[in-house]
Amino acid sequence: MNRTLLAVAALTVIASLALLFKDEPESSGGNTATPANASGPRATTPAGSASAPVADLFPQQDWTAPVEASMPQNSNPPPTSLPPLPFTLAGIWQEGDARVVFINDGPRVLALCERCTTDGALHPGAQLSAQYRFRAIHSDYLEFEHLPGNERQRLRIEP
Repeated sequence: MNRTLLAVAALTVIASLALLFKDEPESSGGNTATPANASGPRATTPAGSASAPVADLFPQQDWTAPVEASMPQNSNPPPTSLPPLPFTLAGIWQEGDARVVFINDGPRVLALCERCTTDGALHPGAQLSAQYRFRAIHSDYLEFEHLPGNERQRLRIEP
């Protein structure tokens, strides 16, 4: 009887080991290895495990550059809605805190300032022409408003 009990125990151990290390068919989805022709990372579960998927640490790599959607190349830049400023810098006069910037508008010379008492000087908000209004003097540029579009334009000045 001891021999029979020993044989049954041995067969039970062998059957348990066979079930534990059994190769499952690919259709069952339980393989732990990723096929060589798979692309990208793939999550798999170990055979006989109902736990969370395990990530493939060594997926097959694709070293080709990704294809980007090509935008049509237009050789002409989009037209700007603003015309170039008709003003050019003529000079700057500074005395104390008051700074007067002189600009040319064709044959006219205009004096622009923010806090001066110079006769004939234009202050922010003054309309220079039918198209432009003077807005501000900054440290390195003058700011104008193009009236038809209410868009701001700058004229660079040296501090």
